[in-house]
Formats: sequence, structure tokens, C-alpha cells
Amino acid sequence: MRIRRICHRPLLLALLPVMAQALDCPPGTTMQGAAPPAGDELFCALADGRRHGPYQSWYGSGQLMQSLNFKNGLEHGEQRAWWPNGQLMMRGESVLGKRYRGFDHWDSSGKPRQLRVKVITEQPKRGR
Repeated sequence: MRIRRICHRPLLLALLPVMAQALDCPPGTTMQGAAPPAGDELFCALADGRRHGPYQSWYGSGQLMQSLNFKNGLEHGEQRAWWPNGQLMMRGESVLGKRYRGFDHWDSSGKPRQLRVKVITEQPKRGR
């Protein structure tokens, strides 16, 4: 089939935003939500509603806020987030809900930041 660029160019340009917003959902999942301007989050979900596959959310301005990955409802894979100005805020890797590789963080101007995190674990109550 031969396509004439002059005739189809406006159509192809109009489809670009839609194609860029589609997620590559894994088998057995469906795409949920909507990207801007119709919505503020788009993700893949299993039949029971758990997120499974890519997830994206946006600020009210339309700027991408987060690009996360899930497996059976838990963060799994590359995780990234941006400041409202488009500067990368955080990047790291999770494995089944746990932060596997150290997450890197930046302030809104792009300067690397170290976060201090205090982990508090609750001790099981012993018999009375």
C-alpha cells in the first residue's frame, strides 16, 4: 500500500499524542484511567484491580509526575518521578515492593540530594 505523505501527514500528527500515551500492558491486564487532558493517571491492571505493568501519572499542568512499574500490586522494576518543572526527582529499582537498588534523588534544580531515612519496625507484642 502506497501512502502519500501530503494527504496523511495531518492525520499522523494528530495521532502522535495518543500513541505516546498508550501503555504496553502485559497479557492478562487491561489499561485503566486516562492521560491528560482527559485524566491524570494511566496504568495496567489485573482483573482484581491490582496494578500490574506500567503506571504513569501527571501533574495538573500535564507534566509527567511518575513513571512506575508494578507486579501483582507491588512496585517492581524501574521507578522514576519528576518535579513539576520537568526535572528528574527520583530514579531507582524496586523488587516486589522493596527498594532493591539505591534510589537516586535530585532537588528541583537538578542538584543530587541524599535522603536520610529512618526505618522503624514494629515489634510483635508478647503474651501477657
